[in-house]
Amino acid sequence: QFGDGLYMVYPNGSAVPISSPAGPVTKSNSALKATVEEERQRTQKVSVTLDEVDKLLDDATGSGIGRLVDGGARIFGVATPGDIATAKLGTLGGQLVALMPKMSGPQSDKDVEMYKQMAGKLDDPTIPVEIRKAALGTIRELNNKYSQMNEARGQGVPYANASSNTQSLSGAQSKGFQSLIEKHTK
Repeated sequence: QFGDGLYMVYPNGSAVPISSPAGPVTKSNSALKATVEEERQRTQKVSVTLDEVDKLLDDATGSGIGRLVDGGARIFGVATPGDIATAKLGTLGGQLVALMPKMSGPQSDKDVEMYKQMAGKLDDPTIPVEIRKAALGTIRELNNKYSQMNEARGQGVPYANASSNTQSLSGAQSKGFQSLIEKHTK
């Protein structure tokens, strides 16, 4: 490695930058590859969670009066199907909030509320199911767009063993490498 670039150093002391059809291989390329993979996993987790939310929304409580009925049933130790589905949505909503991209630095209560809003408040039993389904559709569309953008960003990330596109170093680069090699081999 010299600067941000990665180079192949031969036994005779010559060195050539490692490159690929997408350009030179650098440390940042490997960091990009890791970031692309992390984002791919995140969007997959969001997609799986959204599928589970979709299965539960039709059974969930979706009104203020329905919420009162759920509360009344609880007084007698009974859980309504809508209350059960809403509880499951609460768990999945928490998972979606956890999967939302976070801002850097410490998170405030306002940040957490914004993440909940970004997750569509899919577990709020006082919001009609149709509205929550619309929010679910928007979250899914955005997640799909993020996934496509991430896939496009990951295209052409060169591999460290690509060697078909190497080029010779300039005289100054070669001398710099030569001195670097000599410094570290003594």
